[in-house]
Amino acid sequence: MDPETRGPRDYGRDPERDFGDEPPPAIRDAPPDYLGRIDEGAAVSGHVPAREATGSILDAPEHDWGQASALVYPALRPPGTQGVRAADIDREALVAQGGKARSQPIVDEGPAGLVVVYGLQAGGFDVIVNADHLVSWGIRADELRTTALANLAAWSDGAPWTDEVSGDRRLVSSDSGEGWDAARILLPEVRERLAE
Repeated sequence: MDPETRGPRDYGRDPERDFGDEPPPAIRDAPPDYLGRIDEGAAVSGHVPAREATGSILDAPEHDWGQASALVYPALRPPGTQGVRAADIDREALVAQGGKARSQPIVDEGPAGLVVVYGLQAGGFDVIVNADHLVSWGIRADELRTTALANLAAWSDGAPWTDEVSGDRRLVSSDSGEGWDAARILLPEVRERLAE
C-alpha cells in the first residue's frame, strides 16, 4: 500500500476511522493520577451524586403524620384484596404488641364489593398504608380515612370532568392521569353529580 494513500490502517494513529455516533476518543497527554484528589461533583458513568439529606428521617412522611396527612389518598382495589380491616384495628393493641411487623395493607369496604386502601403519595409511586404506619403516626384508622377522603375531595374540586355526548348517549368521565380518578366515586358530591 502506498504510504501517501489516505485511509483506515490497522496500526498507528487512525484519525479517519468511523466511530459512528460516539464522541471521538480522548487522547491523554499524561497517565491518570490515581492518588490525586477526586472531583466530588464529577458524574461517573452518567450518574450524578445523590442530594444531601436536608432533614431527619423522622420527619419523613412514613414517620411523621404532619407530613403524611397532606399526601394520603384512598385508592380502589379489586374484590378479595387481602389486608387488615380498618374496622378491626385497635391502635392500643397494636402499640402493646411492640416490634411485631404488620405489613398487610389497611383495607376498607368500598362500593360494589371493591376494596379501599390508602396510599401515601411518594413521587412516582404510592406506598400503601399499613398498621405500622398508624402506630408510627399515632393516629387511628378513622382519622386516616377522614383525612384521605378530605384530600381526595380537595383534589376532586379542581380536577376536570370529560362530558361526551353522541345522540342519546352521554358519557361523563374523569381522566386526569394522576391516579385518583376512580376513587372519586367514594365522594358523596361526585355520586350526586353523576346521578344528575
